[in-house]
Amino acid sequence: MKIKIKMSLGIIGLAIVGLAGCAPAGPEIEPVTTDVLVVDEPIRTCIDNNPLKNAYFGDTHVHTTYSVDAYSQNIRSTPTDAYNFAQGEAIGLPPYDQDGFALRTVQLDRPLDFTMLSDHAEFFGDVALCLNPESNAYNGLSCRIYRARGLFTFTLFNVNLSSPQSSPLRQPHCGVDGSNCIDHSITLWQEIQLAAEAAYDRSEDCSFTSFIGYEWTGSPRQSGRAGVVPQNLHRNVLFANAHVPERATGYLGAPYPEDLWNILSETCLNGVTQSGEACDVLTIPHNSNLSVGLMFEQRDKQGDPIDADYATQRAAFEPIVELIQHKGNSECKYIPGGNDEECAFEYLPWGHLVGNLSQTYGELLLPAVEPTENSFVRHALKEGLAIKQDINVNPFKYGFIGSTDTHLATPGLADENNYPGHGGASGAGNTAEEAIASLVDNPEHNPGALAVVWAEQNTRSALFESMKRKEVYATSGPRHTLRFFGGWDFDEQLCDDPNLVQIGYDEGVPMGGTLTGSDYSNEGVLKFAVSVLKDPLGNDLQQVQIIKGWVDVEGNRHELIYDVAGNKDNGASVNLDSCEPIGAGVSNICQVWQDPDFDVSEEAFYYARVIENPSCRWNQYQCINSGGVAGCDLTDQLGQPVAKTIQERSWSSPIWFSPAS
Repeated sequence: MKIKIKMSLGIIGLAIVGLAGCAPAGPEIEPVTTDVLVVDEPIRTCIDNNPLKNAYFGDTHVHTTYSVDAYSQNIRSTPTDAYNFAQGEAIGLPPYDQDGFALRTVQLDRPLDFTMLSDHAEFFGDVALCLNPESNAYNGLSCRIYRARGLFTFTLFNVNLSSPQSSPLRQPHCGVDGSNCIDHSITLWQEIQLAAEAAYDRSEDCSFTSFIGYEWTGSPRQSGRAGVVPQNLHRNVLFANAHVPERATGYLGAPYPEDLWNILSETCLNGVTQSGEACDVLTIPHNSNLSVGLMFEQRDKQGDPIDADYATQRAAFEPIVELIQHKGNSECKYIPGGNDEECAFEYLPWGHLVGNLSQTYGELLLPAVEPTENSFVRHALKEGLAIKQDINVNPFKYGFIGSTDTHLATPGLADENNYPGHGGASGAGNTAEEAIASLVDNPEHNPGALAVVWAEQNTRSALFESMKRKEVYATSGPRHTLRFFGGWDFDEQLCDDPNLVQIGYDEGVPMGGTLTGSDYSNEGVLKFAVSVLKDPLGNDLQQVQIIKGWVDVEGNRHELIYDVAGNKDNGASVNLDSCEPIGAGVSNICQVWQDPDFDVSEEAFYYARVIENPSCRWNQYQCINSGGVAGCDLTDQLGQPVAKTIQERSWSSPIWFSPAS
């Protein structure tokens, strides 16, 4: 039975399907007829409140039908659908039958603790105009193209995101000054707020937290930076609470990151919101691997070198970075035969946003660009230390999270088995059978990752404060429980102490923290305690590494990889015919480690990397599930074989050491 419900709030008329696996023909946007209900964050103690903090798993990068790239591929799920999915409900995916019923469904095996939706703010007004039959743009050519969906829709609108930063372009229906789209953007922005408010559990159960947010989607094509290919500057904008600006600011209205931060300072941090109440916000860079170095460029919008004011503003707005998502891993550049073979994990062989299209449409149209080292987070961390030596502020002092970047409205769907593809309806076919037999995504892409936050309880305020202090970590999908502390003179037997966590906080700093030379004594020794538990539903653990980066007093950059626990040569493997693991690892690892190369005069950072035993990658699961039809023997854009196995992992946020002034 299908149930059709009209929302009384008058923001969106939508057929809501009452059975899992069903879907409407798509939303029809109506004019706003009511104000968004803004509710203050209650002061409450959750049932699971823990002064030593709990690990909460979530996703801060999720697109719904209100994103052009998702809508153009026939994704019909709304923000409400996405939040319901995050809390454990099934959701329908393309293809659809003639009655609008989805022929595929997916469901999380475990609900998430928190989610933020990140639809593209640049087109909120376009969507509201093009899906409202009463709008002045509804029958215009660009809106008719929009409603037709398909590759032309995707290309027509997304080309705006790659227009020059000096003069970004809008669609004709927006008007000469863009005001038509700017004025109507409030419609979708309020719908997103209402969906988040409806999903947020304000009871003492604190079962689910929904953050209000969006994506700022700058992809400028600029000469001098890899030719004319679009480079990724994208940020997810995450608000601390329900007090948010009247409108969402996108690339077309703020084409430089500094413009975005300045507008958010004016409309949020300075308290000028819809309600006049306190507002706070973070911007989270993602996909730096596809930025050709632009994400961590060391010049401002005028082309001048970064100064202390710029670095201070950036560090305040961007305490965390998305290390991994479905379009690849941004930890480090893979160099065959280099010092870190693990950089090959989910490494994309191209360096810009549409590199995968170079193979399809030819390099004359979209030149292939090799990933550049300055596009990766580890490189940026080292550069940040060097910049701090010059201006006394580190603009790249990032904590790590992961997310999916799903365009299916399926937050947290990071499992390798039965992966449906996050890029929309790619490979879906026209029937359920064709969907199974078609490759569901670009073979270099992956199911994405999760963000994990250590917080006292599952509320917006607690999670947001933990993000600001960088007490977060990234996982490629498994739900590892990872602790990482740094301090002076940790006892060698600390792992045997049931009070390990309390001692870590009392005598050191957690992931995201900073140790300083002023705390150092000649008798002190810099040590780290790392503890990790395997995912109860996942694979065994193999090893733990600590990655150190530092800058010496002469400004030279260095890095070392230390194997500190476990055994990378434990002989574990996987049966490719069944994806059953072969051999055993361990369920938990704990180690106290001392830096043998510590120099009290050098700026440094340290982070832990946890690696599982081998398991099947999604394409091998699809090969088995399709009866050997799809995903079995794939090659990447460079003609190299696509891996059939992976080793899932987690990364702690770094701990920094800063010498005494």
